[in-house]
Amino acid sequence: MTREEYIKKLAKEKYGNVKGLSQIAEIPYTTLLSMLKTNNSLSGSSVDSVIKICQALNITIEELNLTGKEKSLLDESSKQKELKIMLEKLDDNTLIEVEKYLDYLIWKKEQELGLK
Repeated sequence: MTREEYIKKLAKEKYGNVKGLSQIAEIPYTTLLSMLKTNNSLSGSSVDSVIKICQALNITIEELNLTGKEKSLLDESSKQKELKIMLEKLDDNTLIEVEKYLDYLIWKKEQELGLK
């Protein structure tokens, strides 16, 4: 995933679309579209604009520069943290039910794949 694709993905998740991001980042919509038009088009953008985008998306510039594989790991790590926070809110009986349900989902997936 390119940086431009990553920004579009985050914009859709956080604001519904790129136009929403442009409003929050205070960058004209047409300017933002030009910045995200093709691969590496972000490279020619002003540092101030890139900083505004990162701030609006609540990401660091370093995160924006990660490779596709690194982004996948970061997304995976974020999902695991979110699940951990959710699980910590549950009582022991509910955790047992969640574990049973997860076991069922794994069994069902294995059946579909013909692994068992």
